[in-house]
Amino acid sequence: MRKVPAAFLLTLLLTAPAAAGNITVYYPPGHTLVEEGVLTVEGSVTDHALYEIDVVVNGEETYQAYVRDFLFSVEVDLAPGENRIRIGEETLDVFFASEGETAPAEYRPVYGHIGLDDGCAECHEGSDEGKFSFEESPDEVCGWCHGDLVRGSGGEDLASVHGPVKAGKCLLCHTPHLSDKPGLLAEKVSECRECHRQTFERLETERYVHGPLNLGDCRLCHTIHSSRQQSLLVDSPLRICPQCHFDVEVKPDTPEELRPHVLIPQGLCGRCHFPHSSDNPKMMREPAARLCLKCHPKKARSFHEKKGFSIYACQKCHDLHRPTKPHLIIENS
Repeated sequence: MRKVPAAFLLTLLLTAPAAAGNITVYYPPGHTLVEEGVLTVEGSVTDHALYEIDVVVNGEETYQAYVRDFLFSVEVDLAPGENRIRIGEETLDVFFASEGETAPAEYRPVYGHIGLDDGCAECHEGSDEGKFSFEESPDEVCGWCHGDLVRGSGGEDLASVHGPVKAGKCLLCHTPHLSDKPGLLAEKVSECRECHRQTFERLETERYVHGPLNLGDCRLCHTIHSSRQQSLLVDSPLRICPQCHFDVEVKPDTPEELRPHVLIPQGLCGRCHFPHSSDNPKMMREPAARLCLKCHPKKARSFHEKKGFSIYACQKCHDLHRPTKPHLIIENS
């Protein structure tokens, strides 16, 4: 993804780029900071009779940009430091930050859609009046290059796809052409809480909140577009949870009689724990004893009551994650 200047923050769909006479320059906008010595100059024309345009760099080198379907594109070579480019009657300043060169403050980088390198015709089609539209619906056009986000790649199917991605609503979070943020993020990106309201409302009322949400970064556990895991997880729970919760990691040399609860090696942490927030300690879905009795009602009553043990304080004798004795029992219990 190439860098272009922050001065051009509004997308080409919402505002007109620099225009002079019959020529409109889409890229570069003024005071562009680039890190490569070859620059692609792009734009459109409204004059049917205009077949080529002179692009002059620093008053010396002239390049011919040929017009096709009202669009033109040409690569030019830049000198280190400041460059002045004339396209028709339009003059633009570009700074090439080669090694050791420091750009003045008015030059700033942003990011450009890589499709711009292939010209507007990659996504748009022009009319006889010089107007442009999508060749297909926006979600179809995005899918030509980013289809792996919906369909998967490498022969592996996706287990979950983010709702806006599946619906082709890429522009809820991204700009189509230029942005001052990596990933072509829009100036105002829809936040997670705008769609996942119930989850975030619970954070305001429940006593315990998962650490990543306290940090305000859902991406520690979830990917944004799609995943081979359920719930858009960045990886299997067997790999995600132990990164912070070291006690749930099952080491290969663990003796069979000291292995943790059967759900843990399966990565089924969510059977007992809420992932985001809870009113119960340790993010439990219910108080611990009540949760245990859902799966172990007969065993708990028949054995423990005969021995005179309480069936409502399981955690006093048992550790489901790191037991030190068989039957998930811990020392000094």
